[in-house]
Amino acid sequence: MRFDVVAVGGATVDLFLLIDPQNPHIKFNQDTNELSLHLGDKIVLENSKLTVGGNANNVAVGLKRLGFNSALMAEIGNDEFSDEIITNLKKEGVDKSLIKRGES
Repeated sequence: MRFDVVAVGGATVDLFLLIDPQNPHIKFNQDTNELSLHLGDKIVLENSKLTVGGNANNVAVGLKRLGFNSALMAEIGNDEFSDEIITNLKKEGVDKSLIKRGES
């Protein structure tokens, strides 16, 4: 297959945990942008968000959105997070034939 661009590098899954800044179990220092909590404290989450990222992944997706025929060459795992990467690339129309999946 012929591509306009092949992005080589990383593909990751980022998990963002959204917490209430007024939660009494956490302390947020606005001057240093640091968040702290006591070891063992349980924190109630407002929400969580899973997104697919990684430099090469983002480039391949971005260029595909701009109309280029793009592919991603990366080595990823063989778990549910890796499945999320593959699903996202398929949704975005990025070629996945150069991706190597690790052992389970």
